[in-house]
Amino acid sequence: MSYLTDIEHVRLIGGLTTSTTKLPDAKFRTSLATAAARMKGSGWVGASNYATALAEITTGRAALSEGENLEDDGDLSEMARALRDAEAFLAMSFMVQVLNMNYDGAGITVSVVTEKGQINNLSPQGVKTIARSYKKEAATSAWVYLQSKVVSGGKTPAYDDAGNEI
Repeated sequence: MSYLTDIEHVRLIGGLTTSTTKLPDAKFRTSLATAAARMKGSGWVGASNYATALAEITTGRAALSEGENLEDDGDLSEMARALRDAEAFLAMSFMVQVLNMNYDGAGITVSVVTEKGQINNLSPQGVKTIARSYKKEAATSAWVYLQSKVVSGGKTPAYDDAGNEI
């Protein structure tokens, strides 16, 4: 499956580089697939805009030399860059729940004790707040290309260029 963004870009957007976290790439795949499906929906950018950006990004990736990446996106159109970033932010909105879990071998725990002390998970409201923040960034990135002023099944408002709720 091809997406506008990749796991490396989602890690970059979320500040979750491989040097700062031990999260395997597999943890990102479901969130990335869900974000792509949401982006293609009629309330977001739609299948046509998604396909146009994907074709451009796929062509750009194919032209890269060893060690190059699309982070130096001078060759991408404004739409392709905006939708790539929006998909990464949206993927992070779905990743928040995954990131807020500790597993101790016997099940999911509310907190974990490390050499740095006790680390508590966010409350459900805290998870919702952070996820909404990432969704807001996604909607703001894709604002010009949104097909509707309300995204996510009419439940999550879109935002204007200044980040104001519409």
